[in-house]
Amino acid sequence: MRMNNIQRIYYDVEHFYNKNYNKYDLINKFYCRYDNTLTWHKYEHHIGNGSYINEYQWINNNNQYSFIIGDGHCIQLYYEYNSNDELIKANLAFCPNISENFSESDYIRFDCDVSSHKDYVHTSYHAHFGYNSSSRISIYRFPMPIEFLNFIIVQYFNNLLSNDEISRIKNVKNSCISTLDDLGHLYTTNLRV
Repeated sequence: MRMNNIQRIYYDVEHFYNKNYNKYDLINKFYCRYDNTLTWHKYEHHIGNGSYINEYQWINNNNQYSFIIGDGHCIQLYYEYNSNDELIKANLAFCPNISENFSESDYIRFDCDVSSHKDYVHTSYHAHFGYNSSSRISIYRFPMPIEFLNFIIVQYFNNLLSNDEISRIKNVKNSCISTLDDLGHLYTTNLRV
């Protein structure tokens, strides 16, 4: 039996979590699948316009994340498909716990909303780097969860990776990661910004 997109995505996330929960200190597994959506338990639609600290506290206190990585950093994975198995809405976010090594500028979010597409203003696929940043970077295609998780690990947790693991990440099918040098530029270039 062939898996649809949401089944495949859920399987990939589940495999990643089970394989890496000790290595990256993954905890609070709240992600789940409902019909054609990968979300988290008790998902609430929320638009935060306040400070990053207030937003992070709301996300953390209300369990509005898929799981925690490292020292309290929240990962949000949300994908919604229509009945034709086409992506219509998605959100991938890395919400760092501010500490001496992380700041609100490390916040990363990839968004997809096909229904609100406006050429050059609000493209269907785009990325935000930094919390409440006015920049919106258009991308050609939306990342798969494993691409996003590999990007976060290589970008922020690369001290936990061996050279063999870095090579494996770079060779993941459909991976956008080419090298560790200038990773962000290569990632968005391969997504055809």
